Amino acid sequence: VRREAGAGKKKADVKEVTVASKQRQKNKYVCMVRGLEKFDVKLADACKIFKKKFSCGASVVETADNREEIEIQGNVKDDIVPLIIKELGVSKEFVFYLEGTGAKLTKVPA
Repeated sequence: VRREAGAGKKKADVKEVTVASKQRQKNKYVCMVRGLEKFDVKLADACKIFKKKFSCGASVVETADNREEIEIQGNVKDDIVPLIIKELGVSKEFVFYLEGTGAKLTKVPA
């Protein structure tokens, strides 16, 4: 049995932070931040910063693919990127918005 070069190797994890927003009910939104752990940011500490800044509920949740993300109540997608850059020390070139739903999901630079 022959294998092609590179077969069986895992794709290297891309170092990036993604911010997405999804609608829960009619006028209720939840903002999800994923990828902060790759920048050596403790998710519990980041969660505490988001709670204080936005005066809302935030928690660290495990996703279906066994990764952790921060879920923030409210539509704070536009306000969270400057906070990630300033407070958590992540460079702007690594922060992206996720736009769209399902198969039409696109990544837009922040």
